[in-house]
Amino acid sequence: MNRTTLTGALFAAATLLATGAYADVTPSTPATPATTKAADKADKTADKVEKKLDKTADKVGDKLSGDDKGKTVEDRTARQQKEHDAERARLQSTLKGPMDDATKQELRRHAERIARLHRIGAVAQQEKDTATADKVTALLSKENDRSDTWMAKHLAAAAVAPAAPGAVPVNAGDKGGAK
Repeated sequence: MNRTTLTGALFAAATLLATGAYADVTPSTPATPATTKAADKADKTADKVEKKLDKTADKVGDKLSGDDKGKTVEDRTARQQKEHDAERARLQSTLKGPMDDATKQELRRHAERIARLHRIGAVAQQEKDTATADKVTALLSKENDRSDTWMAKHLAAAAVAPAAPGAVPVNAGDKGGAK
């Protein structure tokens, strides 16, 4: 009894496997040009997606490894510290004394604008948008000139009439307010 059941099961399995293999080799319906074009298009799309995933994985791997063109975290922090020290020295030589609130606000405003422009420039380079990158370069120059002009004007006014506590600022009448 066991033999007939086992033989029947083996025959059924062999039949299923043979018909499944035959179905894969020779399709029962002929392929139409529309179905082959759709299949080709799907294959091309899948290949493009796979290539993009590979590129993204390579970029992420490079950034995580810290080998991005030889720049390690220590190199970046050392460069940033060097830039900060140079900026601090430049400001101390320009200010020749303690900063007032207006100067602090101007420096903060200037730093925020410069940081925004640098970020816009980085995104423009990444997207290969040369027009925007050129505009950012021009705007950076313009912002630096504006800040330098403001600092020179403010420091000249502060040097001419040092502000005493509670005194009226020198340029209070420039806007036509109360005198």
